[in-house]
Amino acid sequence: MFDTPIRHAATKVPGERGYASEWNADHIITSDLLPRRSATIIVAASDSLDKGRADYVCDGVADQVEIITAIDNLPAGGGKVVLLEGTYKINDTIGINKANVTIEGQGKNTKIKETGNVSPMIQAVGRDYTIIKMIALESIGEDVTGISFTNQNHCKIENVWSETTAECFYLYNCNYCTITLSEGNNATKGIQLWSCKYCILSMNYVKNNIDGIDIRGDSDNNIIESNICMNNEDTGILIAEATCNKNLVHGNICIGNGTDINNQGRDTTLADNVTT
Repeated sequence: MFDTPIRHAATKVPGERGYASEWNADHIITSDLLPRRSATIIVAASDSLDKGRADYVCDGVADQVEIITAIDNLPAGGGKVVLLEGTYKINDTIGINKANVTIEGQGKNTKIKETGNVSPMIQAVGRDYTIIKMIALESIGEDVTGISFTNQNHCKIENVWSETTAECFYLYNCNYCTITLSEGNNATKGIQLWSCKYCILSMNYVKNNIDGIDIRGDSDNNIIESNICMNNEDTGILIAEATCNKNLVHGNICIGNGTDINNQGRDTTLADNVTT
């Protein structure tokens, strides 16, 4: 990103702004000499390798503060918060307070870890076009939800690895949303849609949950396709209620579950699924 290496030597007062060459973990990096990213803010974990790239540097305690600050400082029209590799330890929810926000990590080596019953770990309510991608979530507390979207439209969860204790991914009253290429394991629910419409769950891997994929409430016209649901205690794919209407369940592999597919919905299309 930079033409010359950045040297980190000087110490500044916590919270003080300064040049990148005066970096330490307690202040925000700025420089008039460096190009600024108008709608992208970079956050580093306390153990990230190249903190000199970051606008905010976490200290390993209450790291949601720096992440939320980065979101707050995006333009009103949204933008992207990039999380560098490393572990981000949170003791409160990461709340997304505006639409059109993307939070993007570097893959499974960008881990957000809650330090005690923080639920949900990431939350957006009524903020359309939210995207969460390329991060891992881990909980140690009981009854912890990983990502929770409520009253959202056109949102995406992509390439997210979640091992939480309640729902790994929970969508309530959301429309036109997508969860794809993600893993939800060792929880009560891998993925749960509640009163959602026109959503797509595709190419996800859910295992060792009580229910792998759970659809309920007034959930209509959703597509559940090409997912792998394995070794879930009760059900691989559950369409839980007759209020769920005209959902498509197609091309999934459901093996080793208590019940592989349990359809209680109306006018559900079941096609080309592989079961035990």
